[in-house]
Amino acid sequence: MNRSLLLFVFMAMFTDGSLADEKIPLTLEEMKSEEVRTLIVRAQNICNSGLDDAKWFGLYGDVTGTKELTPRTKYELRLALTETDCVKSTVTESGGSSGCQLLTSGSRVICQFVLDHDVETGAEIIGVDFTPG
Repeated sequence: MNRSLLLFVFMAMFTDGSLADEKIPLTLEEMKSEEVRTLIVRAQNICNSGLDDAKWFGLYGDVTGTKELTPRTKYELRLALTETDCVKSTVTESGGSSGCQLLTSGSRVICQFVLDHDVETGAEIIGVDFTPG
């Protein structure tokens, strides 16, 4: 086998999706970045809109997530949410939840948020899934 063929096979291993699509946990520095912080707020809003409850659900605990490096950028975030004393429609209208207090005996839910973003076209696919928290 000549070297050019070996190089081609080696490059194919990294571009066929087997290694290029690996989910990489977001580091603490990435979690603090403006891009991810904005994404967390967006995820919280989308998760709340997917809940049937009239109350706003706020973050409790740590947010964890991964980033998948492909021709597209894919984030997966896990948000632990708990019921607050605020009404969802009021928070949505005011554009912020800064005055909301978490209810210690409130309902809890884990929201799995996925954002799949095509860098070239700008198209986005967003998905959420809920499990009891």
